[in-house]
Amino acid sequence: MGLQGKTFQMWKFRTMVVNAPCFSNN
Repeated sequence: MGLQGKTFQMWKFRTMVVNAPCFSNN
């Protein structure tokens, strides 16, 4: 669960960072 939770947090953070510029441009 530790590794899975870490990966999920990283994925959530990356998704937020990748989506942020798209929302700003729109």
